Amino acid sequence: MKEKIERQNEALREISQALFGPGMELRIVDPLKVRLLAKNARYFKKETYRQLVSNIKADKKLSSTPLCRLTEDGELEVLSGNHRIQAARDAGLPWVLVMVITTPLSRDEQIAIQLSHNALVGEDDPHLLADLWQEIESIEAKLYSGLSD
Repeated sequence: MKEKIERQNEALREISQALFGPGMELRIVDPLKVRLLAKNARYFKKETYRQLVSNIKADKKLSSTPLCRLTEDGELEVLSGNHRIQAARDAGLPWVLVMVITTPLSRDEQIAIQLSHNALVGEDDPHLLADLWQEIESIEAKLYSGLSD
């Protein structure tokens, strides 16, 4: 399996070069091999985190891509997506897709990226949110959404 993943990563490097140019690439990695942030200002309530793990278990994949950096020692460290990587571990995923910044980043740049990804979030239009939630027919899908009436 490891050889197959390496072949897929080689193909992803070529695709990444076409999409992003130098300095960024997509990789398939073992979430256990990704270093989590030592300091993460973003937190989840236990119930929210449990819902994230439950959704990942049900999907058998992440539905959004964490952003990592290549460290000086060749390891991967999360910049954005700490909870997704941890939840992937807790859900038992053997592999996840991540975006990797391969160029060196200063500590200032690392922190700025981390904070910007946590801070730059949109807000929901409460009327559209309620309309969309009401359109969901199955109780399973309503639970999956993490919302309630």
